Amino acid sequence: PAAVVTAKISEIPLFVPEIKPFEAYLREGVIRYIPQQVWESYYKTVLAEAMEPQIIAQSDLHVVYTPLCGTGNEPVREVLGRLGAKVTVVAVQEKPDGDFQTCEYPNPETDAALYESYKVARENPCDVILGTDPDCDRVAIAVPDGVGFRKLSGNELGCMLLEYILKVRTARGDLPNGCEAVRSIVTTPMADVIA
Repeated sequence: PAAVVTAKISEIPLFVPEIKPFEAYLREGVIRYIPQQVWESYYKTVLAEAMEPQIIAQSDLHVVYTPLCGTGNEPVREVLGRLGAKVTVVAVQEKPDGDFQTCEYPNPETDAALYESYKVARENPCDVILGTDPDCDRVAIAVPDGVGFRKLSGNELGCMLLEYILKVRTARGDLPNGCEAVRSIVTTPMADVIA
């Protein structure tokens, strides 16, 4: 399989003879927007994973969200909005920007990645700050702690989510017998205790 992928990669020219405006590629059909029905299917799938979606709407949850100049802006805001959360986006990091001018290192695992979010949250008090990395496959959470904000580590967040999922599914009676929680070697052994 790796040889097949490598062969396909070698067929791609290293240099493009001419870079055209984005609109030209749209007209030529080289690129196209994702159709709305695909987005709707995606949203339906994501929303189906919510454990207790009614709690969000009932709680009057306010989220300050930053996509860190990446791809999460519209889909994350759409999902949160459909769940009933009030969302304030970090305007200086709202639009895609490969230069990341407002974020020295756009990795949500670093404290510096949320500095702009802290500024917005001071002006717009919130229950939680949510940040996604530029390709929207990693997340950071920070919560107000009285004097500022406390960013949760990946291990803290993972343990909280694991405990919550197990608790809710046990209460609902739909936790399968003999199920297992899986973690990697870099994940805290606290997950074992929770499981």
